[in-house]
Amino acid sequence: CRALNVSGTTYNLQNHVSNGTNCFTVTAPNIILDCNDYNVTYGTSGSGVGIYNNNNDNFTIQNCQIDPGASASYGINIPNQISNFTLRDSAVEAGASIGVVIVVSEDLTITGNSFYRFAPSNSDLLDIQGGTIGAVITSNTFQTTNGPGVYGEGISYSDTAPSHML
Repeated sequence: CRALNVSGTTYNLQNHVSNGTNCFTVTAPNIILDCNDYNVTYGTSGSGVGIYNNNNDNFTIQNCQIDPGASASYGINIPNQISNFTLRDSAVEAGASIGVVIVVSEDLTITGNSFYRFAPSNSDLLDIQGGTIGAVITSNTFQTTNGPGVYGEGISYSDTAPSHML
């Protein structure tokens, strides 16, 4: 776990990673995080975030297994506007909180992922909020034993979410 801070870099995981609080923080634009199907475990000793990006455009997450620890907060947290975000071919376990939250962003591609929760919670697996435009959400699987799966607030009508297993 570390800061992803070199613009134009593809970060490739070579093994499973874990941290007591936050795992990856994106601090530069034009970043690809390829987990190569390794686990990103966060919040093992307290509240935390698996992958955090605050306003850095052109960000891709692929081939990740994102797992909460005991008191985790968010698997992926994008609290402020970014353009061109892609999440593909990954699995996100929500635990007792939100799996992925994206606020006021544009040109999102969320495809080929699994979102799931087995812990009791009233939080969302995928939460897209506040004026997000240009979202393509396709070929994902959502599985929860309780609580909502997908929440969208203020998403423009040009967005698509055509093929999912719920």
